[in-house]
Amino acid sequence: MSSIKKSFYEFFRDFESFLQQELNRTLMSNKWDENTITQKIAEKFVNDWHSLEILNLDPTPAKIKSLAYRQSGKHETSSGDLAFWVKIQYPDSTILEGVGFLEAKRTYLEKSEKSINLFNEIKLEQLDRIYKYAPHSFLLLYDHQPIDTKIFNYFYNLDIFSSYLRLNKNLSFPTCTVVPINIALEINKKTRELYKFGELFSIQVVSRFLLGKDLHFSQQIKDIFRQYQTELSELRTKYLIVSSVAYGDSEPSPETVDINREIYRQIEIS
Repeated sequence: MSSIKKSFYEFFRDFESFLQQELNRTLMSNKWDENTITQKIAEKFVNDWHSLEILNLDPTPAKIKSLAYRQSGKHETSSGDLAFWVKIQYPDSTILEGVGFLEAKRTYLEKSEKSINLFNEIKLEQLDRIYKYAPHSFLLLYDHQPIDTKIFNYFYNLDIFSSYLRLNKNLSFPTCTVVPINIALEINKKTRELYKFGELFSIQVVSRFLLGKDLHFSQQIKDIFRQYQTELSELRTKYLIVSSVAYGDSEPSPETVDINREIYRQIEIS
């Protein structure tokens, strides 16, 4: 399969547009739950973004190949939702390899549900356990309503973000946001007030995870995805996206990342 060439901005734009469309599609099909949305994100990396070349990064373009995995039934635990395992090969042969964690929560829809319009399933005890071992983790918030753009004035002054707003005035605003778990613990809120402490999920992936930021690098963390039982098995996520990023003459090779392929089954291209 040949690589798809994109600029950094185009990758962000396509990612954000996909998230908007997928959240809306999931909502309209009456399948509004975290697992359905997260599964579609994993499948997107396999089907459409398996092999990319990002053209306008310094000092050289980046080649990115991704595979996605789902935790197999007999090994499945009551776990988090999504992790990104990123391996980066730099032009000087330096290799950086780490894992970013995301715990997904959704807003509630039905009037019969206890807390309509709140992220009611946020549990401080769960976040506290995640933070203890993976302090750079995030809440991944799926919202069924457009986000008021004024909230982003708190933390956005990015050219990429401003360009997106100018070019997409006719689109509903992104409804998928990440918030650092340590801030969520400090604020202790389950409302949209969390948004002013976060950023777009698309920006977190494109300009943070895939550039080696906000990852965990310890062997103890990586063993979660390698060994059947570890002290941190409860952090094992349902979905795992493995992205290999290579600069210069190196070639990305996500298939060489050391995970347990009996615990995690590869999601095949459809």
